[in-house]
Amino acid sequence: MNATRTIIITGGSSGLGLNTVREVAADPQNFVIIASRKPQDAADVVNAEIGHDNVISMKLDLGSLADVDRFVIEFRAAALPPLYGIVCNAGVTLAGKTRYSAEGHELTFAVNHLGHFRLINALMSDLMRPGRIVLLSSGTHIPEHKLARLMQVPSPNYTSAKSLALGDNAPQDERLTNQSRRYSTSKLCNVLFGYELARQLDDADVGVFMLDPGLMPDTNLANEYPAVLAKVMMGVVKLFVNLTPLIRLSSTSAKDVKRLLFDPKLAGRTGLYFDGSEETKSSTDSYDLAKAQDLWQTSVALM
Repeated sequence: MNATRTIIITGGSSGLGLNTVREVAADPQNFVIIASRKPQDAADVVNAEIGHDNVISMKLDLGSLADVDRFVIEFRAAALPPLYGIVCNAGVTLAGKTRYSAEGHELTFAVNHLGHFRLINALMSDLMRPGRIVLLSSGTHIPEHKLARLMQVPSPNYTSAKSLALGDNAPQDERLTNQSRRYSTSKLCNVLFGYELARQLDDADVGVFMLDPGLMPDTNLANEYPAVLAKVMMGVVKLFVNLTPLIRLSSTSAKDVKRLLFDPKLAGRTGLYFDGSEETKSSTDSYDLAKAQDLWQTSVALM
């Protein structure tokens, strides 16, 4: 094995995650772990494409805190190159009835935030210095985001992390908008967590970056939606892919993730939010210290 550093990419078996695996694994010094609930044969596919043998798949179900713990144990037992980076890419957007994780937490919150929170905190002592953490967020967390509102994704509603974990904001509500709001709120949680993680670490050698990869029509994020609705939504999005920078192909966004992992210009910097390749401001709520501390403290309590 020629690789000198390991990068974990959650949800790396399809869409943006898989394209990020391709980008990162193209450099033979990078050993890449596809951490996915259904990894299938993605690692073999990428290894064949790039002509290296530096990608493996490891099962990880972020909807189960116990499975996160199992993954960490398996990772440490594998005796791989030092851990350099973690890309928190996996995410779900649901439809229909409220669903819960193995530990009883609302599933969107559990997968999109809580599982990654546990994974990062469990592996922090393994992370080499310098190292990088990239959290995939979304422009849907910004109330003024015109494309998100055009796509009828409601603005986030962060009341408390306890409420989000319980799913008690209308738990019997089967309207699509209720689940969509849970998604946008979970993406706000990603940014709140990223900023608070950077503050808690207070370590310039660990770069913590949040990224809005744009709306990507070639991913399967909407696969929980009714088939007809998902097809219509993605059809509309594809019509505009060349007309607005807010819509991007996952192969383009994967290059943005790679840059946040390795760009030497970001050395010594942390707690930054990017929209594609541009550093920018996130939502007003994402800078709310009370919300960030509530999210952190509640997430610790839920461990």
